[in-house]
Amino acid sequence: GASEKELQAAMGAKLAFPSREARFDFWRGRGGVVLGAAVREVVAEQYEQVVEATDSRLGWVDSASLARIPDWARPSGGSGLDVQLQLHANHYCLSVFLEGSLVDLRIKLRPAGILDGVQREVTRLPALHGVALRAITVLGEGAAALAAALEEIPDLGRVHVEDDGEERLLASALKALLERPRP
Repeated sequence: GASEKELQAAMGAKLAFPSREARFDFWRGRGGVVLGAAVREVVAEQYEQVVEATDSRLGWVDSASLARIPDWARPSGGSGLDVQLQLHANHYCLSVFLEGSLVDLRIKLRPAGILDGVQREVTRLPALHGVALRAITVLGEGAAALAAALEEIPDLGRVHVEDDGEERLLASALKALLERPRP
């Protein structure tokens, strides 16, 4: 029942940049559920300029990285952040949960086979959220290699590999969608 202005104020208080620099969008689902997205205006403008310069059309966006979020959004019973890290061939999706609530979602490009930037992103999460990492689940292309590198970092929490390889990751996302109860 919150207004757009109230939602923007609540979400804006948690951003890593001033909320006046953000572009917000909200989707309202059943049962009062609200999904909010915020992007820094300057970043959105860069993407818009590229689209205009290349005379590109808007198209379908692959949402495979979002398919399993409802399954992961369960209270962990422990303190700290639970991270689900999905590695695709050329991008990754980082879903961060605190007590079962999604507190951060990042989808970023990465060069094929390069994991250094992904590792840096994971290691900065405790400082960004002010809470220790409890557990990290790594899925997808290069999952085992990244998990091995993350396990070498002290105080990073438990690291678990699930679905090593992009095909297995996509198959598990499809399975989650097909098994979801229909309204």
